[in-house]
Amino acid sequence: MSQTVRFPNHPRSRREKVFGPARGIPLDGNAKARLKVYVRGYNASHKQPGQHHGPITRAGMDVFEALPWGFHNSKTGLCFPSYEAIAEKARCCRDTVHEAIKALEAANILSQTT
Repeated sequence: MSQTVRFPNHPRSRREKVFGPARGIPLDGNAKARLKVYVRGYNASHKQPGQHHGPITRAGMDVFEALPWGFHNSKTGLCFPSYEAIAEKARCCRDTVHEAIKALEAANILSQTT
């Protein structure tokens, strides 16, 4: 007897699978500056009592600024630095980079796939 296997409904949507070369979003200097202003505005509007900056810390802002201005290719839109390279550019440790990227992804500012 054959039985059909049913999988439970997932509460979260699944990420799109990307095979082959990654798709990038080309950004010029003005677009990168608008992203920086957006992140500052997000931080100000989501600030809780007891937080100095907001959900994205000063180190998180340093990590964010290192990505578009230090590693993002403006023509192809690709950005694939290592945690160590980001940490060196943002002048912080690798663990701080990990936490900052987690916070930026939670705020829907960064994503691992485009």
